[in-house]
Amino acid sequence: AKDGPFDTLDELLLVRGVTPALFYGQGGAGLRDLFTVYSAGSSSSPNLLTASALVIRAILGIDAEMAEDLVRRRADATSTDLASLFPGGANVRGVNFGLPTVITVESIGYLTVGGISRRISAVVQRQGVGGFRFLRWQDRYEGIGSPDPS
Repeated sequence: AKDGPFDTLDELLLVRGVTPALFYGQGGAGLRDLFTVYSAGSSSSPNLLTASALVIRAILGIDAEMAEDLVRRRADATSTDLASLFPGGANVRGVNFGLPTVITVESIGYLTVGGISRRISAVVQRQGVGGFRFLRWQDRYEGIGSPDPS
């Protein structure tokens, strides 16, 4: 056993009892949809500006419909009124509403002939003004489907 922090979420699959069905989800969300290995340390907290509806449900204890509605509404909110969208507002303990320091950037390329697609993904950490560093790069992630015909 490594006996240390995980470098990637995929390492959960090496933990006894964590099955692919539990990790990827079987008919619903899996562990990979709920956790991250990228945080700013022990004092970091979930960011409601970027959290998925599933994570918002877990943190706030609200139903799926309300969480999805919050995700839709936050896209149109400014940073100053974002907290007012959530139950408890800025007083919700254990969360933050600041700009994220770690983000995932995905790029998808499609060929018009042959139906081949390619996706790359990078996890990037912001550092200061205009600075960043790569935490993870995943290349040749294939099989995501065809482009939208519109």
